[in-house]
Amino acid sequence: MLIGGTVGTTFQTDQWYLPVLCIIAGMALLYVCKTKVKDVLVDERDNKIGGQAARAAFSIYSITMCILGIISVSIGRTTVPEMLVTGYVMLYSTCALVLLYSILFIVYSKKGE
Repeated sequence: MLIGGTVGTTFQTDQWYLPVLCIIAGMALLYVCKTKVKDVLVDERDNKIGGQAARAAFSIYSITMCILGIISVSIGRTTVPEMLVTGYVMLYSTCALVLLYSILFIVYSKKGE
């Protein structure tokens, strides 16, 4: 949260180098914190809930972007030509996400995870 707030604030002040420094410092802090941890306990419920949440987010995002992309392309073809590019970006990014999901699903199912 601190990194997000700092990055947002520094963009308003036109200091482009501070977000980079904040992100690097945050990554270094996380690395130091992770090296101190000896035992990690993972609950199977966390993995199951994480998978369900990811699947729900994927479905909601895909459906929403498809609907908005179709609407944008329709508006772009009739009245506002600039919306055509926006609609295509939404639709192609959704296609890329579905393709990536399918590939990763096949890879993970072959690994048995």
